[in-house]
Amino acid sequence: MNDSKNTFLHVQQCLQEICGHNHYQAIQCSHIIHQQGECQVYSNKQDQCMFIYDELLQNGLKVKLVK
Repeated sequence: MNDSKNTFLHVQQCLQEICGHNHYQAIQCSHIIHQQGECQVYSNKQDQCMFIYDELLQNGLKVKLVK
């Protein structure tokens, strides 16, 4: 993150607009992702998770689903 593709601001905005995070949640998750390489950003029913997954991908973020 914060590379030529995804800035902290872009990731934060995606987390807020797509996942429904508030400003502080988005900042915290962005920092965790930057430091650890991953962070659980959303949890819900499978169909809703697939929608969020697709939206994050379309916005250029690297995502994975965990069962």
